[in-house]
Amino acid sequence: MLQPPTMLRKDFVRELSPHTLAELESIRTRYHVSAGEVLFSQGENSNRVLEVAAGTVKLWLEGPVHETLLLRLVRPGELLGLREVVTGKGYGVNASAVTAVEYFAIPRKSFIDLLHKRFDAGFAVTRLLSAELSSAHETLRSMVSDAPAPHKDRRRSV
Repeated sequence: MLQPPTMLRKDFVRELSPHTLAELESIRTRYHVSAGEVLFSQGENSNRVLEVAAGTVKLWLEGPVHETLLLRLVRPGELLGLREVVTGKGYGVNASAVTAVEYFAIPRKSFIDLLHKRFDAGFAVTRLLSAELSSAHETLRSMVSDAPAPHKDRRRSV
């Protein structure tokens, strides 16, 4: 797995106050897309956080000779674009619907405003991004530990 899993929405909302949760619900909008439709493209301005409600989304990169490198499949309950929206950077991958997909979107400005206004939301996002970083670190460490050891030249210099 090259892309660490995004966090489930339940992990995000678990510790939110009822007021913060109500505000979060009020700033999201429900969308439906058909299989094959693109939700966002690599490098595109990260303008929203997405929560997959139903269906399957694939995260992928386009290789140098236009081959598709599938990173992973996203299932209902997972959040997309959280890291990019918080950092203000473009999306790092492509996301497209494998099946018909229902998702909720929260505009970047509304989401950032919520984080500034509600401490518990900001803390929850910090916790999720930290967990995502730890997951990526573990993935990288397992990839490196599974790699064959480099050949070492055992000759001594005099």
